[in-house]
Amino acid sequence: MGTRYHFITWIELAAGPRPIWETLARSEDWVEWWRWLKEAEVLDQGDAAGTGHLVRHQVSSPLRYRLTYVGRVTVAEEPVMSRFQAEGDLEGIGQFALEETERDSTLITFHWLVETPKIWMNVLAPLARPLFVWNHHRLMDDFARDLANAMSAELIGVRNESVDRRDDRFNRIPQLGDR
Repeated sequence: MGTRYHFITWIELAAGPRPIWETLARSEDWVEWWRWLKEAEVLDQGDAAGTGHLVRHQVSSPLRYRLTYVGRVTVAEEPVMSRFQAEGDLEGIGQFALEETERDSTLITFHWLVETPKIWMNVLAPLARPLFVWNHHRLMDDFARDLANAMSAELIGVRNESVDRRDDRFNRIPQLGDR
C-alpha cells in the first residue's frame, strides 16, 4: 500500500460551465495547453456520455519526476461533474465538479484521493511529503493559469489544500450535492 494524499483545488474562471466542461471532459486534449502533461493517449472512447473513457497520461513535474497513470471515467454528469479511477503511478479517485457562481463565473473543484505505489516516493514520504504537496499545488496553479489561457478566460482565483490525514474529509470525495 502506498502513501495516501487527498488534494483539493478550487479554480474560479470567468466563463460558463458548458465551455469549461467541453475543455475538461477530454483530458487527452490537455496536452495542447497544460505545460506539465507530456503525453495523453486514448485507450477507449467510452460511451456517448463519456463513461468508460480511458486515457493514459504522463505528467512531468517541477521536481523533475514523471508519473504515468491511466484514468477511466466512472461517472460523467455533463456539465457538472466527472469522476475517474486512476491506476499506475497514481492509484485512486479523481473528480472535478463545476458550479456556476453568482458572479457569472464558474467554480471548478478538483479532488484527488490517491496513493503513490512507487517505492521511492513511499520511502521518502515521511520527510518529502511537504515537497510532494508543494509540487502538486504548483502543478494545479499552472493548470489553472494554462486552462484560463486556453479558454481566453480570466482566472479569478485558485486555491489548493492538502487535506490532513486526521481530518474527517481525508478518506472521501464528496458526492454531487454535498457541501
